[in-house]
Amino acid sequence: MRKFKYSFLFLAVLLLAGRMMAQSDGLSSLQVKFDAYRSRMLTEKLFVHTDKPAYLAGEICWLKIYCVDGSLHRPLGLSKIAYVDILDKDDHFVLQGKIALEGAEGKGSFYLPLSLNSGNYKLRAYTNWMKNSGPEYFFEEPLTIINTLKELPSSATGPSARPAAPDTASAAGPASYTVTFFPEGGNLVREIPTRIAFRVMDHNGKGADCKGFILDEKRDTVASFSPLRFGIGNFSFTASGDHQYQALLSFPNRELLVKELPASVDQGYAMRVEEDKDNKLKVTVHTHGDVSREIVLFAQSRSSVRVTLRASLVQGSASFLIDKAELGEGINQLTLFNGELRPLCERLYFKRPAAELSIGLGSDQPQYGLRKKVSLSLDMPDAGANPAAIANASGANPLVAPGMGLIGEKSPPAGSFSLSVYRADELTSQGDMDIYNYWWLGSDLRGRIESPEYYFSASGPEADEALDNLMLTHGWRRFRWENILQNKPPALQYPPEFNGQLITGRLTDEHTGAPLRGRLSFLSVPGTQYRFQAARTDSAGKLYFDIKDFYGPAGFIIHSGTENDSLCKVDILSPFSEQYAAERLPAFSLSPSLRQALLDRNISMQVQNIYSGDSLQKFRAPLLDTFRFYGKADYTYLLDDYVRFTTMEEVLREYVREINVNHQHGRLHVVMLNEPHHEFFDDDNTLVLLDGVPVTRDKIFNYDPLKVRRLDVVPREYFQGPAAFSGIASFTTYKGDYEGLELDPRAVLFDYEGLQWQREFYSPEYPTEQQAASRVPDLRDLLFWVPDIHTAGKEKKEFSFYTSDMPGKYRVVVQGIMADGRAGARMMSFEVK
Repeated sequence: MRKFKYSFLFLAVLLLAGRMMAQSDGLSSLQVKFDAYRSRMLTEKLFVHTDKPAYLAGEICWLKIYCVDGSLHRPLGLSKIAYVDILDKDDHFVLQGKIALEGAEGKGSFYLPLSLNSGNYKLRAYTNWMKNSGPEYFFEEPLTIINTLKELPSSATGPSARPAAPDTASAAGPASYTVTFFPEGGNLVREIPTRIAFRVMDHNGKGADCKGFILDEKRDTVASFSPLRFGIGNFSFTASGDHQYQALLSFPNRELLVKELPASVDQGYAMRVEEDKDNKLKVTVHTHGDVSREIVLFAQSRSSVRVTLRASLVQGSASFLIDKAELGEGINQLTLFNGELRPLCERLYFKRPAAELSIGLGSDQPQYGLRKKVSLSLDMPDAGANPAAIANASGANPLVAPGMGLIGEKSPPAGSFSLSVYRADELTSQGDMDIYNYWWLGSDLRGRIESPEYYFSASGPEADEALDNLMLTHGWRRFRWENILQNKPPALQYPPEFNGQLITGRLTDEHTGAPLRGRLSFLSVPGTQYRFQAARTDSAGKLYFDIKDFYGPAGFIIHSGTENDSLCKVDILSPFSEQYAAERLPAFSLSPSLRQALLDRNISMQVQNIYSGDSLQKFRAPLLDTFRFYGKADYTYLLDDYVRFTTMEEVLREYVREINVNHQHGRLHVVMLNEPHHEFFDDDNTLVLLDGVPVTRDKIFNYDPLKVRRLDVVPREYFQGPAAFSGIASFTTYKGDYEGLELDPRAVLFDYEGLQWQREFYSPEYPTEQQAASRVPDLRDLLFWVPDIHTAGKEKKEFSFYTSDMPGKYRVVVQGIMADGRAGARMMSFEVK
């Protein structure tokens, strides 16, 4: 009997140990799968600092782009191109540009043409890699543009940029407001008390005040609610039996709105998150119906695993305690799974980050006269890494090293900042987005956040509740759990542009429309410093050309095949995203009180364009790699150093020893020396280029050699991508425009805008009384713009500029980020009289 008893105990211990190991394996498996997924899905984020919040058509919008890793918020040098769109209220682009990213930052500008209509526009920025995550996570910011040379709206309010689907309103007409309900954790389960968050917006997309009531089918009031801040609040509610519920909202303008509550379910899980007095987070789970007994709580922040806990439901309830010190700064995502690791509920929790980066900013005087010198000083923070930031980086993406972009990239400066000084009038009311609150809130939440600065500047119980309400109105985000748990690789349709522009084309049969597979093609950007690349189509007929340092509207030529290939149709795909977030723009309105401010700005804009137009249109050429794709040629012939012959045949025969001229089938042919083997190539595969454009080897003999300045010769086998050439003969003309060359039928010329040239900021100086007395008007409202302030450590930066003839209050805004991820913004003002 005793032996049987011990055997039973031993078996029980084994079963318990096996169960514990299975539980441990389940938790470990969840974390391993999550880590595997995020290691394949490095996240990028962009922030754009514009020189001011509102513009007139005819002005220039200046901008600075910051690019960071989404996990650490540290500068990330993955992508080399940022795409910027300015979209109207219907998401039609009015301006687009490609801006080079170097050292995880970029600088650009847009001239706002006089053809634009007055209204609210959307400035958005993204990289090719960010298109994999969808448009909801692009950087977006409303931009007001007013055309004072066109008739302005006379009403105090304007139409909605994109009206939301109206909820049921009173008989007076369609609703002016929308309301959305969010049960905590995602589920409204019958007979379980549930906290329900809500968000009420007016037609401008701003939070609205109201009184709300929950009514059952008998019109009895079972709950009431009202917003706490920005139209957002929460209330507790228990759905009972088979009752049907509606929300009735009453607004100060006496409008009534009726909205159905989310449907309740008989079986499911309800989740509640609360803070206790011991700095812990209590997560309570209640169930109703036939559900799994084992549950798992998984917490992650910025793609780093923070907490994994398992519990057993007892009488339909379970709870977890989380030390808030274990959570990451900013948004934490709490996801509840059952024992089979099926996601059940999700909730966001925000842990306030460390203090904002401290930037010292001051001026030598509080007030200045017209055309007087202003001196600003910036006390830049210490470049030493923030210990808290490093502690919160545990488990971060392994591709990123501290203080660097991708491993192997050149380390960015210790700090990167941008500074703007503009006239603060009624049109340029202070914007509410800065780099600090965007990194921590806006970059990880879908939709526009009203007054994000409130959540960082306010403190106390009400501010904490408002912040938690904001978290309650956002749920499942960024990725799909089924892909993670099934080890499905992310759908990465768009590769990162880590070298240069990735130009994508498609080749199809011109008769059948079928994709052409395996077709070798070439892209040429003609010029004296041309770009050339080969690519082969994939199974879908797509071509990918990775072109570095392609600036301006030069266009390019696609040569779709060799001499023996049939003609085909060539399409070039736009690199700009054609997907748009659902967030609507606020309605555009102009108050009659803005009349004088508009008049002042209108005169300023026109005077600046008349008297300083040439100075505003100066561009600076970037430093480019002057080497051709083959590097340094083995032999270079400057034709002016030799007797100038009148035919190309004579040039090649007389003094280019690496090239033989042969007659084949009545045509002249270039035959290249294979120098390493001391013999000539016996095939027909020598690459002949004129200003970077492929030329059939007999046609080069028809070209006028007096237009050619230089010939580079590479007399050996050369491989470029999927192509192999029997040597290279590269001819370059004086102008670089292949003048007079008849293009091959397989060559197609495309108009294509490359990267933006760098526009130079113009700011006149008045160091002498004579210059200050100049009668040339100076009506600048943007006094100073510096997008590339870099620091190597704690130091003071000094800047000086001159005021204009425009009196008023001027605002100074500095934004920036350190290499360790600390970000911040600072603002001050001075007067000009």
